[in-house]
Amino acid sequence: MIDADVLLGHYPFRAFPYPSQDPERIKAYLQERGIERACLSSLHAAFYTEPQQGNAEALPLVVGDEFFLPVGTINPSLHNWLETFARCVDDYGCRMVRLLPNYHMYSLAEPFVDAMLDAAQARGVVVAIVKRLEDERMHHLLMKVPGVANDEIAALVRRHPQPMVVLSAYLTEIKALATTTENLYFDLAFAETFNTMPRLTETVTPARLLFSTHTPFFYAEGAIGKLTQWQTSAANREHVGSGNLIRLLAK
Repeated sequence: MIDADVLLGHYPFRAFPYPSQDPERIKAYLQERGIERACLSSLHAAFYTEPQQGNAEALPLVVGDEFFLPVGTINPSLHNWLETFARCVDDYGCRMVRLLPNYHMYSLAEPFVDAMLDAAQARGVVVAIVKRLEDERMHHLLMKVPGVANDEIAALVRRHPQPMVVLSAYLTEIKALATTTENLYFDLAFAETFNTMPRLTETVTPARLLFSTHTPFFYAEGAIGKLTQWQTSAANREHVGSGNLIRLLAK
């Protein structure tokens, strides 16, 4: 299994059930559960005014560690986003970068988002749109952050046909987006229902799904159970568990 979404850092609104600020302890936690590699990004980058400060805190700690795949956070509404993007790719070796438009307060319809997508495509870097960090029902009363709207994501994908990832979408959101485009990939962390994988794959082909735990917000066992308890072919389990992400980042 390769985890598509792991975060490093402290969350301002509640304590996590296990250490989240030491990459070695996160690695041990995931490896004990059979996860072989993990995409890691800075949680602090969602809250800092300058997300590069979060990137600079977290990503150098894992550069050169074969377990981790560093993922940078970009705020394209800032004037220096291109410099941040270049540092993520050239200094940290990022093959994927994340956008958090709901936390950084911009619309995906803005021209600077198109410029960022063009830059990513030119460098062969995958862009992930983060729908949410936490279930909205769990948000602090003074910081209610709605998830990124499906229609904004769908419009962006129509303008930019390169493969993109949507992280932390609910099952119904995944199903709705999957019918509008063929170039979106989705992680499993927030897809929850009875018999999650059979229900999800009624609409979404396994070739577009990515295993993820959303550590440290969720216990990893939840995501692992979705994969291991899924009655399907070994090929489908390999696609979702690791193969789709490997092929996506290799493009």
